[in-house]
Amino acid sequence: MSKLHIVNYQLIKDYSSNQDYLSLMNTTKKFRFIKKLTVYYMLGTKYSYKYYCDDIFRRQIHRNIYNPLLQLGLVFIFNNKILNTERLVAHTVILVFCSKIINVDPLIYSDTLVIYGCNGITNINSLLLNSCIRYLHIESCAKIKNLNKPIIVNSLK
Repeated sequence: MSKLHIVNYQLIKDYSSNQDYLSLMNTTKKFRFIKKLTVYYMLGTKYSYKYYCDDIFRRQIHRNIYNPLLQLGLVFIFNNKILNTERLVAHTVILVFCSKIINVDPLIYSDTLVIYGCNGITNINSLLLNSCIRYLHIESCAKIKNLNKPIIVNSLK
């Protein structure tokens, strides 16, 4: 019997639903390494905030994935407690009405970044000059000068 390679598991993941793929990965401990390399976690608002605040929870998430810049998504909506974006380094970061955020420079490594109504942000030059971000959407941020219409950058690599 031949062994399956990581590419084969990626194909299985592409052609099955996320729930079916997770069910398959949870069937045996032998799939633990494959799961760590291939599963993408999109945390909801509750667990995204827990990821931001709780170092133990963040380490637990990082133990279960290989690379947060490829396998983790975070969502923050109407959250005025988020200040430090250094803890938000992930593949996808969605910030909606997070008014206390000022510095978005640590988010330059994200692949997908959506910022809406974050009125504390004044400078987005680092985001616009970065080539790592494939999808960038910035809209309705009051302190960003010359933001008359949304900034949408969608670059295919």
